[in-house]
Amino acid sequence: MDSAALTPSPEVQDAPDGSLYVLGPAHSPGEVPFAVPDADGVVTLTPRRSTVVALASMRFGPSFLLLVFYAVIFGDMPYWMALGVVIAVPAACAAGRLLRLKIVVTAERVGLRGLFRTRWYDRSSLARLLIVRGYARRTHAFLFDADGKRVMRLYGDLWDEPRIRALHAALALPTRVRQGPTTRKDLRDEEPGALAWPEGHPVAFVTITLVGASIALAVLFSVAVNVGIMILVNSSLG
Repeated sequence: MDSAALTPSPEVQDAPDGSLYVLGPAHSPGEVPFAVPDADGVVTLTPRRSTVVALASMRFGPSFLLLVFYAVIFGDMPYWMALGVVIAVPAACAAGRLLRLKIVVTAERVGLRGLFRTRWYDRSSLARLLIVRGYARRTHAFLFDADGKRVMRLYGDLWDEPRIRALHAALALPTRVRQGPTTRKDLRDEEPGALAWPEGHPVAFVTITLVGASIALAVLFSVAVNVGIMILVNSSLG
């Protein structure tokens, strides 16, 4: 990898409000834990394995036990088994995605590996990194492109701060750190593109979801009642 591509950003500079500053550790990527390039100059970052295994087990374990329960108790009822499979397969996919999760940094691109494929971004399109401390009691990181669009998010329950700093060292992008505690409103107001709309507006999202579900149930109930009435009328006429 071109060493110039991994030049550390400037030293730490305190912002006037004392809460926001530029992160610039005096390290080269090879000196930062988890950011040691391989023989081809590629930096590979993986989340904490213990956390990944625990989260994957939490997502797939209950569904697997439910599937076993259906197989033992309702084995002769294909509809119950089908329901168990429908529940277990998405959970297995979510667990598999966690187990395969990886970030790869080359001289030209940054890749985020998921369950079936790796999503690549040209490094020339990336503009800055935002590190937020104390959000949901964790440190999170957000990677933005030149248009201000979020292209990658590192969740604090998977990526601890040493790994986030390793990504900072590997990318050498302008980086802003927000000292915690950080509320959802703080992050939404300061970086509107950081959070997805449901996370940034949970009350509105829940309200819309409940209203939509209520309307859907009302429509289904109305259809069921009308169908029942039609059946009764037809049977009485017959």
